[in-house]
Amino acid sequence: MSDLRSPLAVAIVLALAACSSGGSIAPSPSPGTPTASPAPSASDGDLAVDHATGANDLILRVETGGGFVPIGFIATQAPWFSLYGDGTLIARDDTAPWPEPGPDGLMRQPPLFEARLSEDEVQALLRFALGEGGLGIARPRYDAVGVADAPSTFFTVRAGGVERTVEVNALGIDTAGGPDTAIRDAFSGLEARLRAIAGGLSATAEPYVPQHWRGVLLQAEAGGARVALAWPWPDLTPADFTQADPNGARFASRALTVEDVAALDLGDLAGGIQNVALVGPDGQAGFSLALRPLFPDETG
Repeated sequence: MSDLRSPLAVAIVLALAACSSGGSIAPSPSPGTPTASPAPSASDGDLAVDHATGANDLILRVETGGGFVPIGFIATQAPWFSLYGDGTLIARDDTAPWPEPGPDGLMRQPPLFEARLSEDEVQALLRFALGEGGLGIARPRYDAVGVADAPSTFFTVRAGGVERTVEVNALGIDTAGGPDTAIRDAFSGLEARLRAIAGGLSATAEPYVPQHWRGVLLQAEAGGARVALAWPWPDLTPADFTQADPNGARFASRALTVEDVAALDLGDLAGGIQNVALVGPDGQAGFSLALRPLFPDETG
């Protein structure tokens, strides 16, 4: 696991050094603003933000999803920034272009990367998220006025006595003039700060290797792959995919082990995959499988 050494450490420090520790919800400076100051530290006199410290204890997360997108995208929707209590960061550049589908019609998603932040860096992020980033005073949902079919951004924070998820619809789309303009600007600043960090991980961090996957079983017409694979699991049937997918009750899903996924013989799946056509165990075609990595705090 990477310890965020140069050049990534430089990017992290520059991004975090611009964070203030106040409770203002004013718009933040643009990401990457040069500064000679070190990242804020609990030892610098700032009050430390209390948080759980376990490797599976989620303390800050951002996920973007929903809107008018194909069903396969909803089935594989995943957070692009997840920070845990021990400093583990699992993230990817959510703005990077997706790989083009291969000849088999399969759509592989951009990889996730794993790194480790110091406690000082964790503290700086939490102070910014709860203060200038607006999460400390946010209500659960912010709808956009006059915008339809736009995705939402979901911020989750569990630190400093705050435990909440905030949904912000159409974040980044101009909705100036409404009563929530100031705090939506704060959310945009927080998103930009976290995207700057996530975008720098691919330079030095290691790929995230999940221990479990979520398999979402769809009807065949939701697929589109050119090659149907034989059902690979002698101990599983379609009826075993019984858990409602968190991103849509329409989907049937279940947790799959690394060995279950390896049985598909699809190679490196990186951040997930869509459109895996399967022939049912009875020899009848009609299933499409989507795979999405599970995170340390998730069980299915």
